[in-house]
Amino acid sequence: MVEIAKKDIKNVINWDYDEKDDCFICPNDRKVTFRKYLIKKNPAGYEQSFKIYECEDCTDCPLKEKCTKAKGNRQVHWNTVFEEMKAKAKAALECEEKAAIYSRRKVEVESMFGHIKGNRSFRRFSLRGIDKVHVEFGIVALAHNVKLTFFGV
Repeated sequence: MVEIAKKDIKNVINWDYDEKDDCFICPNDRKVTFRKYLIKKNPAGYEQSFKIYECEDCTDCPLKEKCTKAKGNRQVHWNTVFEEMKAKAKAALECEEKAAIYSRRKVEVESMFGHIKGNRSFRRFSLRGIDKVHVEFGIVALAHNVKLTFFGV
């Protein structure tokens, strides 16, 4: 986790969680209790399930200005599936072997996509359908590899 996020009182990850009562404990030792479930569609059209938690009372809290911009009580939207995936990815990266693979990937793979997008100006597919997109990207990757092989650029 980034150092700034570790110190930020707004970040719910820094709060204590009481599994028995299914609530968070805010930095001012107040309970942020579960209120309801909410299902939202993200911009890509996928449905995400959130658990909505709300602080019992933020009216006289000295940390309210640092904690929330809301006029009422602080609300927390907690996506359990997303948080589990983040924890799993973090645990995988803590393994030295996988961390080494990931660090190589940043240099070897990601830079190639950046080069194709930035220097070759390939920003969107002309064809539609997954099979046609596979073929089109195969041609783009082939052209990139040929150019690398013969011209070193």
